[in-house]
Parts: sequence; structure tokens; C-alpha cells
Amino acid sequence: MRGPGLSFMPALRRLATILRMPKVILISIDANNVRAVCKLRVRADQSHFVAPNSVSLAQALFEPAAWYRAVAVDGEIAGFVMVYDEAQRPHPPPSPRLGLWRFMVDQQRQGQGIGAAALRAVLDHFRAQGRGGELELSYVPEPGSAEGFYLKQGFALTDRYEDAERVMTISLTPQTAAEPERAEQPQLPQLPAVEVHHALPGAECAVVDEGLGAFNDQAAPLHEVRPLSCFVRGADGQVVGGLAGRRWGVCAEVQQLWVDPSHRRQGIGQRLMQAFEAAAREQGCTQMYLETFNFQAPHWYELQGYHSAHAHGVYPHGIVRHLMRKDL
Repeated sequence: MRGPGLSFMPALRRLATILRMPKVILISIDANNVRAVCKLRVRADQSHFVAPNSVSLAQALFEPAAWYRAVAVDGEIAGFVMVYDEAQRPHPPPSPRLGLWRFMVDQQRQGQGIGAAALRAVLDHFRAQGRGGELELSYVPEPGSAEGFYLKQGFALTDRYEDAERVMTISLTPQTAAEPERAEQPQLPQLPAVEVHHALPGAECAVVDEGLGAFNDQAAPLHEVRPLSCFVRGADGQVVGGLAGRRWGVCAEVQQLWVDPSHRRQGIGQRLMQAFEAAAREQGCTQMYLETFNFQAPHWYELQGYHSAHAHGVYPHGIVRHLMRKDL
């Protein structure tokens, strides 16, 4: 999807990547975030599957095997995990048991891939310790349970039950495929040579862009993307400022913002932003985002209510690229 002189595809692919891959980390629970953890809630129909986080934290005070963390997404507390780790006991058994005791994602953040990412972080934590064996869990085998979710994450059903809950397990040992014998290896075809250009040849780039666009159209509802723009004209009718962007679902992106040098410091940029956000809000958008370099206007955007969600500082001469967002 393109407008005059403006390609929407590169930034749209970045948006799709951001939406599909939340930045999830596990953090310690302390006095600064314990209230936020206790305020988390699952959906009403899930409440009988998992105890409230306040109960879990109280139990952890009296159980030396309890290992617990908050699930954070871009600095926001979104979930809770607690593991039963017998290796933490004062006198651990020869083969310490490891079990997923409690695991939840707040009802407002479910369906965003946060649970899967948090579970991977738990597995990575214990695998990094060199722990072998299995991580196990048990769940209530009723309609609406998380059985399907855990199966997708690689857990396997067992025939064991504990207190009427069915047990599932996943191996902590990395799986490595056995190398086939050389005699059985098929002959690989001759691969074509790779061309390297220190330019962007139009015809070749068009093939790549169209091919990737066709793939994206099949994988995501890109037909729902809509352009959105606003402009300010001077007394002579000429454009002296404009903002070009687009909206998709609940997100709206500021792509280009420009004010003629002779009309700057008159509040035109702020009026364009306000008009763009108002139009986006009318269309159901609740989140705004944009990208800007540190030599452009990150401080100005902060004055408009945006904050830096990610700073990419690998460019030369100390240049930093900011991904900024704002909740409407």
C-alpha cells in the first residue's frame, strides 16, 4: 500500500514484528512492584484454575523451594510465575524436583504472546543453570483449561494425576538431532551466486518488495491498513506543514511530520499532532507510535506525551534511534 512518494511497507513490517514479538522478561518482586503483581487478575472464567497472586506470595514465604518472578513487558507488570524447585531446599534430594507451581497472565494482556514468551524465559533460566530432567506441571482437566496452550509450548501429557490434576512435563535437556551418516547425505544442488550491489537497483528491489508484500498479505490482514494525514495551509493556499501516517486496528503511526522553516515556532506541529491523534481516536485507535532520531525531535515528542519504548544506539557519531509510543 503506497501513497504519493510514500512507501508504507517497511514501517508496517516493523509494526507487525513489534506486535508479534513482545519484549518479555522475568524480574524480581520487591516493595516497588508487589502491589502491581497482586492487582493482576485472570478472566472470571479462569479464576478457579489458579490462586490469586497474593495467596501465592504468602505461600512462598513459608516454602523454601518457591522461586517466583513477575512477568514484565516493556517495564509493565503483566503476569506472575512461581516454580517449585527442590534444589533450593536446605537439604535438597539427589534428584530435585522442578515444577511449574503458578503461572498467569493478566486478563488485559492475554492473547498477545506474553504467556509463551514468559514460559520460554522460565525454561531458559533453568536450562542456563545446567539443570537436566524435566519441568512438570499439573492442571485441572476441565473445559477452558490451559492444556492446549501448554501442548503448543512443547509440554507432553502423562498418565499421572496429583489431587485430581493431570500432570504434564517438558524436557530441560536441549534436543539435538543425530547426525546422519555421510553415505546417506543427499547431494545438495549447485546454489546460484549471490549478487552484491552498493546501490538499490529498482527492478530487483521491486521483485523483492512485491514478493514480500504478497506473503504479508496472506499472513496478515494488511487490507485493513488505512492512511491518515492532516495539513496546514498558509494565506496563499500553499502547504506549510503536514503529517502523514496510517492506522491499523488500535494502533496509529506518525510517519512524517514537517513544518516549513518560515512557519515554525507557531504551534503548527503541535496542532498537527493533536488533529492526527483526534482523528485516530475517532477511528478507535488507543495507541500511537513513531520513530525518530536523537538529532530530530525526541524531546519535542516527549512534550506531546510520548515516551521512548526502545532506544537503538548502534549508529555512528552517537546517533540514537528512538521508538516512541503514547496511549490515547
